[in-house]
Amino acid sequence: MWNGIRYSRALSKYGRSLCRVWKHDFMSASFKCEGKWDNRLKSALLQKVNLDNMFYEIDNKHNLTNAISAVDVDIFVNAVNDGSHIDEMEDIVHRLRMSSEATNIFPSTHHAFIRAFLTHGEPNELMRVLNDRLNYGIFPDSFCYILLLDYFLDKGDYKNATKVATLQMLQEEFSNDLLKYMSVYSCYKYLSNPSEWEDKAEESLEKDDGEEIKVRVKYIRNPYFDNHFDLQDPNSLIGKTLLMIVNNIDSHMKNDLILLGNSLLKEWNTATEIVNAAIKNKQPVSYTTVDLVNKIISNETDENVTKEESFQQFKNCLEALKNENLVDKNILEFLEASIKQEIPVGDAIAQEQMKVYDEWENNRETSLREEIEKLEKVNKLEIIKQKKQELLEREQEIYFFDREDEIDIAIENKKVRYPKKWTGKKKKKKDVTQEYVPPEIKKQRSSS
Repeated sequence: MWNGIRYSRALSKYGRSLCRVWKHDFMSASFKCEGKWDNRLKSALLQKVNLDNMFYEIDNKHNLTNAISAVDVDIFVNAVNDGSHIDEMEDIVHRLRMSSEATNIFPSTHHAFIRAFLTHGEPNELMRVLNDRLNYGIFPDSFCYILLLDYFLDKGDYKNATKVATLQMLQEEFSNDLLKYMSVYSCYKYLSNPSEWEDKAEESLEKDDGEEIKVRVKYIRNPYFDNHFDLQDPNSLIGKTLLMIVNNIDSHMKNDLILLGNSLLKEWNTATEIVNAAIKNKQPVSYTTVDLVNKIISNETDENVTKEESFQQFKNCLEALKNENLVDKNILEFLEASIKQEIPVGDAIAQEQMKVYDEWENNRETSLREEIEKLEKVNKLEIIKQKKQELLEREQEIYFFDREDEIDIAIENKKVRYPKKWTGKKKKKKDVTQEYVPPEIKKQRSSS
């Protein structure tokens, strides 16, 4: 359901009147399924959970055996209902990710982790975790992506909304048009007023004394850049996101996305081709897009880039585009209308998600029973093993004198016999007799 948007009027640089959206309510309250989600806490399983005790048990077991159960982690994360256990939740999810049980993580664990952070945690910390896939392995599904985008857009946090869009690009998971339109909308809003992409890290308390520190490593990797997961620059991330969306969407805003995406990636030749094609075929381009592209060009400070011939050609083509009066539409208004049109898709996803909640609860209880049975089986086998050992020792005591010879032979056979150390070939001693007379040595006269 479309809950309405409040507008303020403004004029664009081209003198056209636009609507600037400053409050978003894209998804209805019913989409969040909060009532259904809160019902999980009424289950007999989660009501028995004491989070402090459970964390202590998980931590103790992990320290002793270096093992952690995906079922235990899922129960703990789903039982979190306030902000006092957010750090513990993050800790055990990290431990699970580092263990061999990482592949057995429950889908409900991803979902509960994200919802707990949105409700009780810090959104910036949530985005840090989602971007650290190697150490945490939390991957949103379609419902969570919509939930995240709606949450950040409603807060006016366009930076984090754009980060959610880039996450989908990295995972190549633009599963429906609603996500695509909301992602593009987030990117445009962020680029209109960009802020610091990464929060500045706190300065180290230790002063650098200039001493060189050497760290031993097993081997040095050759430098490699995959142009995907290694991307760190926000413009490159957003540009690739827009280009990936344009390849999977049927809309007349394709030229805008290709133009803006290639400008962000500094692919000036491709951007020039798009502009020339728009002029030749009389295809209008959004003045919102042109404003953003002009801002990108004006903010370019690399002299090597600005001196390139392709860069200068692109600037000239962009001026020609404005002179042709082809820049005549506001892409933000189109995106808002497109999102409104796709709202039923989100409602359908929410209805399916409510059914999934019941399945997750049943699967959790079934998995817990299986885990308990597995542990009981291991404990029984251990008890049987100990009992057999006790019986064997008792048998040896009873029949010791009857089997004394056998025991002595067994002990003798258990002795380790090491081969004698070889000291080299021994020299044969010469026979020395009493009649031996040493030869007489005479001094020889030199012949001179």
